[in-house]
Amino acid sequence: MKPKWIHFKSESLTIYNNEVHAADIEIIYIQGYFWQSIGVKLHNKKYVTTNLHFSFHKDKDSGVITLMEWTRHNKVKVKYGQVKNLF
Repeated sequence: MKPKWIHFKSESLTIYNNEVHAADIEIIYIQGYFWQSIGVKLHNKKYVTTNLHFSFHKDKDSGVITLMEWTRHNKVKVKYGQVKNLF
């Protein structure tokens, strides 16, 4: 599987060439404590798609902190628990 690149823009996220606007995100799931798995669920989807499911491998703590600041700025819900996805 190819590595995913995450870029934080003011009103959107780019996850491996998939740009997702904050208005299209229903909720962001964070699963795990030491090795966190993150899934972005869109409004019109029942599950998290595989192209929007990722984890931070380098600088895990700073990646999650940046994600949390982005969610607060864009008023996106964050839920800690199991990521519902289809593999």
